[in-house]
Amino acid sequence: MQKRTKSRFRLAALFIVIGMLLELVSFWWVGPSAFMLFIGGGVLFSVVGIGLYLFILLTANRHKSEPEITQS
Repeated sequence: MQKRTKSRFRLAALFIVIGMLLELVSFWWVGPSAFMLFIGGGVLFSVVGIGLYLFILLTANRHKSEPEITQS
């Protein structure tokens, strides 16, 4: 796997982890601000991370060059 692809996977994982931590923090108190943190921060970061992960999976093979077939 290419170094660039690995760094993109790490970025996607970072977004997901930050989103999950924000969701966990929002469960510790009650009120409208907790809901806004849950939706505005946690869910948003998680969705961006998952979307980035899926985008990386779709585009990872496009950058590989196919081996040339030579005829003898």
